Amino acid sequence: MSIIDNIDLAEWVLNAAFQALMILGIGVLILYSIRHKAAPLRSGISLVTMLALVLLPFFSTSLNELGYMPLRTALPLTIDKTPSPSMTVSYDLSEVQVDMGNSGSAGYSRQHRTGTVIVKFIDVFGLIWGIGFLFMLCRLALGALAIHNLKRGMVEIRTPRILAILSSVEKMFGRGFDVRVFVSPRVPYPMAAGIFKPAILIPDHSLDKWQDSQIQGILLHELSHIHHRDLATGVLQRLVTALNWWNPLAYVLSTYHSRAREEISDNHVLLQNDSKEYAECLIELAEKTTLWKRLSVSVGLASPHIPLKDRVKHILSKERIMDTNLKKSTITVMVVTAFMLLIAITGSRLIFATAEPEVAAVTTGGENPELANPGTQEKDKKGREVIPSKLIRKVEPVYPDEAKEADIEGTVTLEGTTDNFGRVQNVKVLKSVPELDQAAVDAVKQWVYEPMIIDGKPYGVTFTVTCRFSLKEKMAKSFEGGVTEEGKKPPFRAMGDIKPPKLIKKVEPVYPDEAKEAGIEGVVILEATTDVYGRVVKTKILRSIPELDQAAIDAVEQWVYEPMLIHGEPRGIIFTVTCNFRLDDHDRE
Repeated sequence: MSIIDNIDLAEWVLNAAFQALMILGIGVLILYSIRHKAAPLRSGISLVTMLALVLLPFFSTSLNELGYMPLRTALPLTIDKTPSPSMTVSYDLSEVQVDMGNSGSAGYSRQHRTGTVIVKFIDVFGLIWGIGFLFMLCRLALGALAIHNLKRGMVEIRTPRILAILSSVEKMFGRGFDVRVFVSPRVPYPMAAGIFKPAILIPDHSLDKWQDSQIQGILLHELSHIHHRDLATGVLQRLVTALNWWNPLAYVLSTYHSRAREEISDNHVLLQNDSKEYAECLIELAEKTTLWKRLSVSVGLASPHIPLKDRVKHILSKERIMDTNLKKSTITVMVVTAFMLLIAITGSRLIFATAEPEVAAVTTGGENPELANPGTQEKDKKGREVIPSKLIRKVEPVYPDEAKEADIEGTVTLEGTTDNFGRVQNVKVLKSVPELDQAAVDAVKQWVYEPMIIDGKPYGVTFTVTCRFSLKEKMAKSFEGGVTEEGKKPPFRAMGDIKPPKLIKKVEPVYPDEAKEAGIEGVVILEATTDVYGRVVKTKILRSIPELDQAAIDAVEQWVYEPMLIHGEPRGIIFTVTCNFRLDDHDRE
């Protein structure tokens, strides 16, 4: 696995855990503060919190792709507290040269090892999380299988007495239910099971002894769970717990939700039945129930989430709030608030970064083209192993509608810099088309490179990108450096109707101190060749001043020209460049 894979995975795990922790913390805090309020309110808030947790990966990925990150905090986990020395790497025509000054490379190695250990630790945590998640899903599947097995040997109740009570209970909810009632000796307590075809399961040990009011209370309770879609939200509840099995707050949230929905079902019963009689029925069920195992994909009257003593006390309390539903206005406020919080939380991201990324200025091609093959491990003249940078994720620019309507087209040239992990950190415009610049910048900021590796150490790169916006083709296309089929076509020589390209980035030659001291001046003329992206890939001395030639070459190789389009196709150009070295009067003295 490459460095960028490790970093991306670690960032994903870290942000998923951080964002889930924030949502859980806010949800549980709100639930704790309203623990004495109506059960429907607590159930609604816990349900909205669980939905936010399930939607979290989708929102986080979507906002990241859109570039929406209002809060982006860089974690300096990959570096030592001591600032690292500046490092300049030139990836030139013949070799890779590293200038470390007098500091050496030990500092960077120590810092990189520190970051690597932390990233690997987070990756291991992600692996453990995945194993735990699969284990929890298996438990959920086994619970569903257990419910399916319970149905074997069941007998549907068709006695007029039970059917009449069921019909009267359905009318209390204002609608009919396509629900069948079964009896079985294997069922530990009355429960509702099944999402798409819900059924009520009743143990047979006391059915003949129960009075009509007790049977009515049991059916009311279970039909309440079906009416409020508790069977479906129960699966959601277990999915959220599986996703966040490592977080104790997930179990607290699950308990709050279970208690709230049981209280709502109890309220439905207490609005029709005597509270004392209902409490006695619960106690009787508890005494006869030997299997207190809670089954997945089911909800039951004998819920273990609320201790029997507390539940009976709450049922008999005169201060009990008897609400069973939320107002639509309250639901709307809850959903809108949760949506805004979800956007804010998923828009906040933690990233790994170095204080000052080590950057390599890259020029591909020339007399050493083998070093221009991205991803190929080679050795430079000093014997160092070099793996050049390569683009691994590319996002094409989106042609702005306003520019299309105004018939604006053209070419935008950008210069970007990546960090040591290949992520684009800085982008600046070299050649501008104001209406198109932002579209080009927004696209390139989402690019990801493999970092250039020198002797096993990663470095960032500085690169140029040309984005061509064409109304004729109704498209936006970006061109990034590297050897391509287009790059293999022979360049045109600037002559006749083909003019030299327009210079958009110029680096002035540095006057050599030896030449100054010797009073040497003059004009160096070079022949320069650009690639299809406007970057100088080859130079040749036409008129030489030996003491000044290298300074001229070093400068011109960093120049960037506007890409030349010939018949709508980008092509390299061969042309001459003049570098004039002149000593002023002060230098002559």
